[in-house]
Amino acid sequence: MTGTPPVFPKTFLWGSATSSHQIEGENRLNDWWAWESAGKTTDRSGIACDSYKRFEEDFDLVRELHQNAHRFSVEWSRIEPEEGRWDEDALAHYAGMVRALKKRGITPLVTLHHFTNPQWMARSGGWENPRSVFWFKRFSCKVAEVMGGEVSLWITINEPNVLVHKCYIEGDWPPGNRSLLRAVRAMRNLAKAHRAAYAEIHGIYRKAGWDRPMVGAAQHFLACDPLNAASLGDRMAARVRAGINNGAFFWLGGARRGLDFVGVNYYFREVVRASWSVKGLGFLIGKVCAAGLPEAAAVRNDLKWEIFPEGIARVIRAVWRRFGLPIVVTENGICTHDDELRNRFIREHLRAVGECIQGGVDVRGYLYWSLLDNFEWSIGYFPKFGLVAVDPKTQNRTPKPSALYYASICRAGGLT
Repeated sequence: MTGTPPVFPKTFLWGSATSSHQIEGENRLNDWWAWESAGKTTDRSGIACDSYKRFEEDFDLVRELHQNAHRFSVEWSRIEPEEGRWDEDALAHYAGMVRALKKRGITPLVTLHHFTNPQWMARSGGWENPRSVFWFKRFSCKVAEVMGGEVSLWITINEPNVLVHKCYIEGDWPPGNRSLLRAVRAMRNLAKAHRAAYAEIHGIYRKAGWDRPMVGAAQHFLACDPLNAASLGDRMAARVRAGINNGAFFWLGGARRGLDFVGVNYYFREVVRASWSVKGLGFLIGKVCAAGLPEAAAVRNDLKWEIFPEGIARVIRAVWRRFGLPIVVTENGICTHDDELRNRFIREHLRAVGECIQGGVDVRGYLYWSLLDNFEWSIGYFPKFGLVAVDPKTQNRTPKPSALYYASICRAGGLT
């Protein structure tokens, strides 16, 4: 990608993203805390970035880095620590976070569910239980009633496809089951819960006379290519793999009918070859080739994910063709200890996003993952996605050179 930098809209949202369990610390009432306590993870989240207490400091950084938008999630287990019992202090805390962002001129994007469940819900079957749809609808209603007048952009569920895959296919996230039947059941309930929350939020806004919000979900989208383009088996495996990953949430439970915008989370491409294994879905979705294609061998992040900026453009255009709805890049980032590589990653992916906009796609914003180096689930603290380093002993925040580079883009409103 060369030539004149693409032009971004004046109203474009430039920001970053976080999630509650990964940065808040001491989230003792959710299923992940129990999972970590049972020794199922490389590290324990512990105090994390202590952001439940330090959010004002973090939001000052967001403003100083010239970002005009920030995505964060509320922690369900803090708000509803026991079924049907609401913690008013926790609700007031998250409402205060919204006000703190707006006071700084920053648009809040609020995520209702980012991977964690209250322990009471997990003990009752989690997303496999059909009542999970009601539980999530009730929770969404409560949160929207408290902070709705201040929030115009809602994300109901973050990466339901990743959640289901890690919990019910790979089994290395709680509850640690490996069952295709359970995976389908959970995905259907997640899709139904999204639709129920969508309707609930809109109903609350109409009743209160607030301006109509935009409600969406954030999906992890893959770019998939066949190892051998001349092989029918490889081509079909790549197509089916991408179709299931990118589309199952929208097929099952009618999640497509509850979207005002689509949140695109994009990180990498997978290169796939046909696999004739009858185990699981192997015969349908093929096998990921670690080496990838020859041109992919040069640059990877610290988790060995391929850096493939063309993929974000392909995903955005495919989402636009399919849904015809506004798009927000709700996550895009790189884990690396090489900060110059992070600069290149940001620049090349933003150029790809900008070229989509110039081609007529309605992309409203870009949120880098993540504002802070944080707890990365089963992988622990090794991956460094953050624009800002966090000292685990002192909790001191130090913006990296890439944070300043991205800040220059945000301040200019585009690439120069």
